[in-house]
Amino acid sequence: QDVDADMTLKICSIEECVSLDCSNQINHCEPVVEFPSSPRTDSMDIEDFPCRSPCQFNAIEIPVIDIDMDALKKNVMDAILKGGSVLNSCSDKVSKALELFTPENACIPMELPGKTKYYHKLRTEHVVHVLPDNHELLRNFEKREPDDPSPYLLAIWQPGEMPYSSSPPKKRCNLEGSDLCNRKDCSYCCTRQEESLNICRGTILIPCRTATRASFPLNGTYFQTNEVFADHKTSWKPIVFSRELCDGLEKRALYCGALVASIFRLLDGRRIQLCFWTGFVCTRAFDRKQRHPKRLVRRLHTST
Repeated sequence: QDVDADMTLKICSIEECVSLDCSNQINHCEPVVEFPSSPRTDSMDIEDFPCRSPCQFNAIEIPVIDIDMDALKKNVMDAILKGGSVLNSCSDKVSKALELFTPENACIPMELPGKTKYYHKLRTEHVVHVLPDNHELLRNFEKREPDDPSPYLLAIWQPGEMPYSSSPPKKRCNLEGSDLCNRKDCSYCCTRQEESLNICRGTILIPCRTATRASFPLNGTYFQTNEVFADHKTSWKPIVFSRELCDGLEKRALYCGALVASIFRLLDGRRIQLCFWTGFVCTRAFDRKQRHPKRLVRRLHTST
């Protein structure tokens, strides 16, 4: 019994010491606070950049165009004289004429390709017609967005051209005179048929902002401001219309290719500037029914 009493006494003393030490530790412990490292600053997204005021600009970003004012005044004076105006005061007349310039009539003329269609591995150049918003050929197309910088365009097919054509159409028969073959890819017979019927075939090109219903408000961040889409339906089945419907329409240059970068490869700076000022680019077709992009038909461009 004495042994048991001593053992019990020792155990109690140990427990008291342990509890005392624990209480001291609890009273003197301090919390450990860990501060995470600061996150790295990510690059700003383009939407986060502040809008630059009109008076703040970088001279490197804006091309400098030197204008010969003497030559310009002479051209204006010649135009006024040709129009039958009498110049009492040449300087006043020229000054007033210069003030009447608008973005439409002061547009830098685009150098159109020498042919209706020019083939190249990187791009295919077309001469297209600008369609006004109220044109008859746009009856079944969506109304153009008010702030869309590009108009609807019309690319006319050459006689005998097919959607899969990758080269200029050729004569496919040996017939002469009034005899015509039934081949749709024969340039000779198709030319005679279209001339006799006074018709043309064409593909409509849709401005990208109108096609996307203004889903991309930042021009130039994904699509180019002068980019158009080839209507998929009329790319495979062209619209047939009377020749009179394209009489008097303004002509522009259209560059078709796989990518915008490849279209402008090996081109000099002057032609690139003219294309962005008055020309258009096209890298894809557009299905108006499914609202999906499509590949360009070979008639518009092929890299092989």
